[in-house]
Amino acid sequence: MSKTRKQRERIKTGIMAVGLILVWTVILAWMFVVWAEEPAAPAEPPMERQTVIEAKALPDVADVEALVRAAEMSKLYDVPLDAELQFHIIGLCEERGIDPAIVMAMIWKESRFHADSVGDGGNSLGLMQVQPRWHSKRMEKLGCDDLLDPHQNVVVGIDYLAESIRRYDGDVAKALVAYNQGSYKGTVTAYAKSVLAKAEEMRNA
Repeated sequence: MSKTRKQRERIKTGIMAVGLILVWTVILAWMFVVWAEEPAAPAEPPMERQTVIEAKALPDVADVEALVRAAEMSKLYDVPLDAELQFHIIGLCEERGIDPAIVMAMIWKESRFHADSVGDGGNSLGLMQVQPRWHSKRMEKLGCDDLLDPHQNVVVGIDYLAESIRRYDGDVAKALVAYNQGSYKGTVTAYAKSVLAKAEEMRNA
């Protein structure tokens, strides 16, 4: 082969090599561009469910007071005493651990709910027919000086009843006998039975 022909072959081979290099360069450049693109952000994981506490509208103060009042009214007895006096009696009974129905039945028995009732020749006064001659010290201790005031009368009467219940170890029947006649003498009297029966009737009314 002549020198000229050899030179041509080398030139051809060189051109082909350069061509291949250029082709691969373009391919690699394209691949690099594709790979260099920012990958799509992965889907965000679902947010953890948060416990949402809905802010409930606070009830109107007047509505709350009305509900409380309705609940309190449900404790009242069907007797001719106003609500304020009944709440006063119920509160005193709760403080002393006495069933309010017993006191309401006593008032029915003693005075038929008449705050100005006077009995025993003027010796027994008011709702619970308290006798000041026997309870002057009790009245002084309790700050009560007017037994015809129904609020004061029940303070003294309930205090005396509570004392009698303690004296007879919680036996209400014996305490009622003592309230009525001064002491328990071995027999549950008609007075005590009548009060207990009336109290039961009031509870079930």
